[in-house]
Amino acid sequence: MILTRDGVPGEHWFNLTPEIWWQWTVAPGCCELCLRLDAQMVRKLKPPLHPRCRCEVVAVEPLHWAPRPFVAFRDKVVQAVRRKWGAALFSRSVLRVVQGKLATLEEVIEGERILDLAEVVGKKKLGAEQLVAAGVNPSVARRAVHLAKIRAAAASQAKSPRPAVKVEVP
Repeated sequence: MILTRDGVPGEHWFNLTPEIWWQWTVAPGCCELCLRLDAQMVRKLKPPLHPRCRCEVVAVEPLHWAPRPFVAFRDKVVQAVRRKWGAALFSRSVLRVVQGKLATLEEVIEGERILDLAEVVGKKKLGAEQLVAAGVNPSVARRAVHLAKIRAAAASQAKSPRPAVKVEVP
């Protein structure tokens, strides 16, 4: 069984187990899966995780500290993009929205995931014209706006109160 441990960002992990754990370190240009593992503790999982994986692990012996602190997913993505090797984490369209300053990098990361284009469009209330001006393919822009509208309608319908049903008991 593969085990992973994550913790509070900024804190170092101390190995109180009898087993050796490994702390994952990503390589430049890593994929989203590897980026999620960055700075986490893993057991029975070592690189390469996939073809062309260049990530590394560092052993953390029992009763020893991990060499790196835990890092929040948002911070991992921001660091990867600022180092100019995280562009592969985003779709081209979302990257163009960020580069066109229609949304910030922090706004396209929500919790532990990267938003898709339709989610960004819905969140920022963007139109197809704005997306095209930022360099997004026109058909992709129209589909994203359409999908954002469908999702917003479904969400509002799910939130609307249901009519009260009168039940008569004989």
